[in-house]
Order: sequence, then structure tokens, then C-alpha cells
Amino acid sequence: MSRDKIVLLLWLNFFGISFGRTDEIFLRHSTTRYDLIEVSMAIWSGFLPRLMECSSKCSQEPNCLSLVYDKFYASCHLFNVIYESDDNGDINYWVLETRSTRWGPKSCTDISKCSGITRDGEFWIYPPAANGKRTKIYCHNMSTEPSHFVTLKNNNSFIIHDETNFLFAYVLDNKCKSSFNPPLKMVEFSKVKVQIEV
Repeated sequence: MSRDKIVLLLWLNFFGISFGRTDEIFLRHSTTRYDLIEVSMAIWSGFLPRLMECSSKCSQEPNCLSLVYDKFYASCHLFNVIYESDDNGDINYWVLETRSTRWGPKSCTDISKCSGITRDGEFWIYPPAANGKRTKIYCHNMSTEPSHFVTLKNNNSFIIHDETNFLFAYVLDNKCKSSFNPPLKMVEFSKVKVQIEV
């Protein structure tokens, strides 16, 4: 069986430990590159002698969605996000599969319902509209009906044209002319609302 077909099934009670709830965790092997992950953002890092112990540590950490295990150094890094995979990468990377009972949030509603977060802000989600790829979204109205926005790198502006301020062009002596009646009605924005559901 090839390494990319290996799937680990982990139970919180694997070592006879029970906390009243069992998470069924499936991790799929992949590869990635160091420039695609942020090792400094690991929720837990340490040295464990075997991959199974690193995987078990992930199952005990409720926010663990992926891990990097280096067999040579016996180093284990747990993450609460799923980073991009790269088939040509040289880092062994294990990612939570969708059939696990633990999963990454697919929407702002998932974040609100599952974590109880009611403050608006930037969050990582894994929407089906992006084929489950990690996407940074600004969640708005988290305490009522969450909606999704993408934060733009720079502020943008939109000029509103109406009967007091419109653009027109006509040909007079083969010249185009336009007329703006100041003040221009303009709106500045830094976020765009998106529909993430498929």
C-alpha cells in the first residue's frame, strides 16, 4: 500500500482513556513544502518517537486539524488549520479527512454554532465553494445571522452616478464629452460580500 493511501483511524480512548465522548479521527497522508505552512503557528510542538504518538496527540487536542511529523528528528507539530498540499513537496503532512467526526468549519455559521463565538472578525474556513481549501473570511453579524465578506488588500471606491451626477458622451465635431456635476457621490469600501454556499 502506498504512503498516500495510508489512513490512520484514531480514538480518544485508544489507550483506554475515555472523556465521555469519542472522536473518530481519520488522517490522510500528503506532502507539502515549508513555504506553504507556518510552523511557528503550531498549536503544539514537541518530540515524539513515532507517528502514532503524534497522531494520538492530535486526537487529544480538540482543535487539531493537521500535523507534520518528521521521522528523522522525531518532531511533531499540530495545527488548527489545513494548509495546502503539494505532491512534489518533501515534508510528510497529515490532514484530517472529511469522514472524521471532527472537521474544519465550512462557514461563519459553523464557527458561531460550534464555538459560541459571537464577535465579528477574520476566520479561516473550508467552504465547499472553494473545494474545501482554506479561505480567510470576515464573518459579519456573528451574534445573529452570520454573513461572509472578503477583506480587500487596499480600500476601493465606487462613484455613484444618478440624475445629479451622471456621465454622458456624445459626438460633436468628432469629440467625446462628459460632464460630472460635483460633488461626486462616492462610497469607500474595504470588504466585499460573498456567497460561499454551493
